[in-house]
Parts: sequence; structure tokens; C-alpha cells
Amino acid sequence: MSNNFLILGIGNTIRGDDGIGIAIARALKEKLKTESVAIKETSEVGLNLLDLMNGFQRVIIIDSIHLGRDKPGTIYDFDSTGFVAQSSHHSTHKLGLPTVLQMAIDLELEMPDDINIIAVEVGEIDNFSEEISPDIQKTIPLVLNMIETKLNKGV
Repeated sequence: MSNNFLILGIGNTIRGDDGIGIAIARALKEKLKTESVAIKETSEVGLNLLDLMNGFQRVIIIDSIHLGRDKPGTIYDFDSTGFVAQSSHHSTHKLGLPTVLQMAIDLELEMPDDINIIAVEVGEIDNFSEEISPDIQKTIPLVLNMIETKLNKGV
């Protein structure tokens, strides 16, 4: 594992299931005791996301997604290109990650060499709540295991 590796949890902790990315990043900080991987959490949206990834070669992003084709709690594992193609109109944020990644590609901005997105399908995200629903909470250990496997394989 390189110390040029970032895991970034994205979400809004007062919008219920939309906070799953941050919840997973916090759980990962507790579970993964290493200084070789930076773990950050953010509720930032838009181009500010690029600033958070600046200087890292490899990034795993954890976020919620609402594709509406699978049940809440479905976990998707995308590379940046696949993520943009699948979810450009389904972000839970106004200027969300898919749009930001596409803009960075189109404008040929400096980005990490390898971006992997783990997204959890959510249902209702328009309610104000600090609680993540039980179906979405069940994904936390599954996503933690996915990330640990990727880190161990160097993916």
C-alpha cells in the first residue's frame, strides 16, 4: 500500500441514508489502523471534491447513489468511467460526483491515476434525519470488507 492512497467518504449526515459514505469512512478509521492510507470524510460537493483528491495517485470514493433500478442496500463498484456513464443523472447531490468527474475529464484537469467508486443504492434521502436506515446500515461491514480486499490486493 502506498501512502499516496486516499479513501474519501462523501455524504450528508443529516439526510439519513445519504450519510452512508461518511459512516463507512468513520468505521474504516476505527478498523483500519494504518498511516499508509489517508481516510477523509466530506459533505462537500462540486469542484471542491477535486481539491480533496489533489495530490493522491489512487482514490476510493464511498458515496450514496440513487439509480432506482435495484433495491436499497445494493452495492456498486465502479471505476471512474463506468461511474460517470451509469450515474450522471442519478447523483444524490446537485453538482454531484459524476458531473465533477466528467468535467475534470473534459477539461483535462489533474486527477488521481486510479479512481474507484463504491456506491450504495439508497431509497429515501429527502427526509432530515441523522439515522441511517437498517437496510443501508447492513452494507457497512460489506463495504469495509470490499475496501480491505482492494487495499490488500493493491487495487
